[in-house]
Amino acid sequence: ERIARWALATQYGLGVRWLPPMVTEMKVEDVKITLQLDSSARPFHDGPILGFAIAGSDRKFYPADAVNGKNASVVVLSSPFVLHPVAYRCAWHRNPTANLKSDDHTELPMPIERSDNWSMNDLYEAYVGKKSKSPSALDNNERRAFLTALNAADMDRRLHEAQAFVKEHQAGGEH
Repeated sequence: ERIARWALATQYGLGVRWLPPMVTEMKVEDVKITLQLDSSARPFHDGPILGFAIAGSDRKFYPADAVNGKNASVVVLSSPFVLHPVAYRCAWHRNPTANLKSDDHTELPMPIERSDNWSMNDLYEAYVGKKSKSPSALDNNERRAFLTALNAADMDRRLHEAQAFVKEHQAGGEH
């Protein structure tokens, strides 16, 4: 469908939108990142916006809470795990659950994108705490250590979220 839209717009000159919502500006404001899009966008099925992650200068990505700003062409990203964000990624997974789409009835999904240029070696260093042996690739042992560190960081995040949930519901008298 996207290729058909591209052909209709670029080869046949029809006024058909074929580009998905694109980020035109990124602003870092204190504890959040604000993305200005070139068109309005909403999540599929009007649920929460999924698929964004943010990182601070430590280069560790965490799932972001994403909401539309004052209008549907603004997306605001934040995370309790990232106090001073510097970068974002959208749908940056093997099987992404991203659900932001154009709001003009074309339902073109937001593209996979990122604002950082960190390599796998940069992230290995951030999570494992040491430089890789090669500047261009991780060896098998480094990949294993990297995956172990990623899983540990994810488990720490989930534990923190579970503790916050329990604390919130105990304080409210709910069980």
